[in-house]
Amino acid sequence: MSTVYLNRMVKRNEIEPVARGLYKQVDVAWDDFFIYQYLNPKAVFSYETALALHGVSDKVFSQMNVTVPRHVKIRKDSNVIAHYERDEQYSLGIMSIATPCGNRVNVYNLEKTLCDFIKHRSSMDPEEYVKFLRFYAASSSKDLALLGAYATAMGISEKVRNALEVLL
Repeated sequence: MSTVYLNRMVKRNEIEPVARGLYKQVDVAWDDFFIYQYLNPKAVFSYETALALHGVSDKVFSQMNVTVPRHVKIRKDSNVIAHYERDEQYSLGIMSIATPCGNRVNVYNLEKTLCDFIKHRSSMDPEEYVKFLRFYAASSSKDLALLGAYATAMGISEKVRNALEVLL
């Protein structure tokens, strides 16, 4: 689309710029997840943000959690907590999911999210940690073989086994 046409639409208050090359209709809500993903294509929503996107948590978090490979620089933002991982662990369990506004973004599946929670238990909200463990254990869609493969790849097999043995 021509920049002249875009500028006319901005002046008529039909659209507004969000980021370079990205515009939105004035009467449509912002989709922070989609905009952040657009600006940082390697970012994968993780931890509590992944739980919210999966519909597992109804808690409203003031900050988004994203994970990126160690060698990738991302845009610094006060409402984003960035986690850096080796490429092998970063690439585990990435899937696409619809945001509440209907846009597609990258997020970790529940098995990778559970491994992250268990691996970094000391920095997790204890209430969300226990709630997620119980949810996963009771879920009919859990994939224990995939969870085991991720746990092995992340070097936390024993921790995962200990965390879930009482619940399963």
